[in-house]
Amino acid sequence: MTTINTVEDFIRVMDSNPEFLEAVRSRLLTRELLELPQRFDRLEDTLQRYIEKTDQRIESLENKFDLYVEKTDQRLEALEDRLSSVEDRLSRLENIVSELAASLKELTASHNTLVRHVDNMRGDHLEMRLQGRIHSLLGARGLYRTRVLRATFPAGSSHEFIDRADDAVMDGVITSEQYQRLMDTDLIVRACRGRDSEQDVYVATEVANLLDAEDINRVTAAGVALARVFPHSEVMTAVYGRAISEKDEILAELKGAEVFLTRDRR
Repeated sequence: MTTINTVEDFIRVMDSNPEFLEAVRSRLLTRELLELPQRFDRLEDTLQRYIEKTDQRIESLENKFDLYVEKTDQRLEALEDRLSSVEDRLSRLENIVSELAASLKELTASHNTLVRHVDNMRGDHLEMRLQGRIHSLLGARGLYRTRVLRATFPAGSSHEFIDRADDAVMDGVITSEQYQRLMDTDLIVRACRGRDSEQDVYVATEVANLLDAEDINRVTAAGVALARVFPHSEVMTAVYGRAISEKDEILAELKGAEVFLTRDRR
């Protein structure tokens, strides 16, 4: 029989008798504590398997990410190639547009030149037509024996009128600007109001396809100059064209200018 008097005796007995140690351990520790090493081993195994699976999943994700990056790089490269192609096409398109703009500018300039030529031709035609119609137009207003004093063509200007205008500007009766206005007036004629009338009537007329305020102001200025050159005569102003706006027709009436149109307005 073994006698135990001290703690050292107790420890020595347990060290020499494992069954005593196991019996004491069973008494002192709960089942949960006793099973803790085994449970820890199982947990360690589970954790190890989880780590392995996680590593596998991470490796798989890394492979997928690498594949995604590779495909993305390929798509970006293809997109860059397409973008470069689009930029080339845009550059060619810009060159074409630039060439078209230059051609359009030239065409516009040619068109404007042609329009000016056509307008000039129409104006010349109207001036010639007016010289043929001026007798009837003034006759309808009681003026007869109409004689052309100033016209662009074909009648030209009479020496009598030119001499009278030259004397007026040299004597200071009219300014050089007024003289130039008379020389630029489309048509100036002289007429009378009847067989026994001793007073001449001088008529200044401006011609345009579409009559406007500028034509009315020009002929008004010519009328002022005519009144200075021929101070003892009656002066009349008129405009002749294909059309005139209602506003400009009112302006002509206010300034005392007759409006002659090539055809009746509807």
